[in-house]
Amino acid sequence: MEDQRINELATQWLNGNRETTSLEILALPNPAIVASKIVRKLCRMSFEDADRFIRILEATAERKVKCEFCDEEKPGRRTIAGHEE
Repeated sequence: MEDQRINELATQWLNGNRETTSLEILALPNPAIVASKIVRKLCRMSFEDADRFIRILEATAERKVKCEFCDEEKPGRRTIAGHEE
């Protein structure tokens, strides 16, 4: 993922759009890599923000939401990335 998109997601999260940003990250094909890049970026600014980001992302990932494609409960995802055939 390009640095510009990582910056956008980090900024979006810092501006208070935490739940939506967390869901966007979890819907990506490689959420762990993206999240780790965002954590590194946030650590440069504030360790407290990076820690908060990790906790909110974990809580979002554990929460069950209804899949838009099969109406089953899926962990933290609403897009096809969370859909299992």
